[in-house]
Amino acid sequence: MVKPRRLVTTVLAGIAMHASVTWADAPDKTAVPMLGGWDLTIGDRDRARPSWVKLFIRDRKPAAEFIGSGGGKQKIDEVRISDRAAYWKIGDRVYRAQLVDGKLTGNVTRNDESPVPLSGERVVRTVQLDGTWTMVVQLPDRQIERTLHLKRIEDRTTGTYIGGRFPEYPVSDAVLDGDQLTFTVNIKEPDISITYHYAFSVQGDRMIGTLQLPGVPGRFEAIARRERTWSEPIRLFNGKDLTDWSYQPSGAENHWHAAEGIMVNRKGGANIFTNGTFTDFKLELEVRVPEGGNSGMYLRGRYEVQVADDHGKAPSPGGMGAVYGRVIPIANASKPAGEWNLFEITFVNYWLTVVLNDRTIVDNQLIEGITGGALDSRERLPGPILLQGDHGPIEYRNLWLTPLAEEQPTGS
Repeated sequence: MVKPRRLVTTVLAGIAMHASVTWADAPDKTAVPMLGGWDLTIGDRDRARPSWVKLFIRDRKPAAEFIGSGGGKQKIDEVRISDRAAYWKIGDRVYRAQLVDGKLTGNVTRNDESPVPLSGERVVRTVQLDGTWTMVVQLPDRQIERTLHLKRIEDRTTGTYIGGRFPEYPVSDAVLDGDQLTFTVNIKEPDISITYHYAFSVQGDRMIGTLQLPGVPGRFEAIARRERTWSEPIRLFNGKDLTDWSYQPSGAENHWHAAEGIMVNRKGGANIFTNGTFTDFKLELEVRVPEGGNSGMYLRGRYEVQVADDHGKAPSPGGMGAVYGRVIPIANASKPAGEWNLFEITFVNYWLTVVLNDRTIVDNQLIEGITGGALDSRERLPGPILLQGDHGPIEYRNLWLTPLAEEQPTGS
């Protein structure tokens, strides 16, 4: 097995070294299939380490962001990108990858150690339009509310527009380009004939944009929110025992137990995760953090919402309610050590809102990829709720999960 790996290393090294360090010489920046986010698995089946990399252009030069199996984004020392190969270096580790049949394959080398295999799949963040949207438009003299019913069929967007004194009208000339949606509504009544031109940026269950009226200068602010239907809440912890939960990693010493309706972790050891897996949901729970305590809640087992004793501190990438290393909360709403904190989390598609102690601290943020410590990098699949127990004592109670009606949980 060593010889084939070394052969791949040699080939990839040649490709990577051939890639231009400055992007000015690239013939077509829009036609470089290596660019974008990639979910990585590093290592063999028995020791697979989930990771993530984004390859992009900054100031006309190749750049990268990388998240390994632990911690946040790591400092990249060197990046080289060609149309079908990439090379990046972090400390004494060298990562080489090439694009084969739409996937990444390559290896990681460190000093004189044998290469470790690397594989990757592209991160896919599709725009979801289907559903009912409540739209509010701010006109100069008043605010109006309208309802949109949108549906995406293959590459076409159709829909209807309802509200005011007019009957239902079809949405016309709808174009979805990336996350930018434009459409018109042609109103034709005996006493009026007018065309509304709408332009939106689609951000999860929210659209932010403008309305333009013919012959009227300027544009008017328009905001739309999608209406969701939720299933019945699921009680994740029965308050008596941990029969609905499993432990990670395999072989780690377990210090979790149930006591008087509370999930208690006495000291650092195993993490704990639900036997059921979920996709889109609302999660509500309470957590009590001891002085100096540190834990985390992994959504789908891949995206950590941080739990930490940091009352009174400035918001940070590793602070209470942060998406570890990715999203900094807009405020620190945590209570002092030893008090119960209430989390209300909504996670649909890859858009996250976090409410801590009745204050929204992460508002409809897109999560680009996994965070350090993820169970795996298979982002297209449902995953469990994992609670971190490897950092020390922590307590949780009143854990409820409400699945999105269109996405039923499996295995629960």
